[in-house]
Amino acid sequence: MLLDTGSYELFLFDESCTDMDCKSHNKYKATDNFRIVEKNKSINYISGKYENFQCSLLIIGSVMVNTGSDNVYLESLVIPNMQLSLATQAQLEIFRDAEWDGVVGLGWTLDTEKSDKG
Repeated sequence: MLLDTGSYELFLFDESCTDMDCKSHNKYKATDNFRIVEKNKSINYISGKYENFQCSLLIIGSVMVNTGSDNVYLESLVIPNMQLSLATQAQLEIFRDAEWDGVVGLGWTLDTEKSDKG
């Protein structure tokens, strides 16, 4: 998993994704508790930077995701109603050779930032 301090969601490849950029990755199978908030949301990356300790890459492409919440299980730990995005399509070359199977957002949500400013 790639840790990202600039986002707050959990991004994973959905089990239905068969695009070339998804093929080499483990897929997430949503539980029966998965609640879709937005279906088939298109996210386009025109000019962003992916910072790595060794290089910077320009990201160009798109993903199609279903956003929602699900109970996420990590061994015996259960994280109820975690917000996540499941990629059903991916056309981002950076995913093809990536060794990580998703992105864990460690940043604050916009709502949290507003409430902290008082």
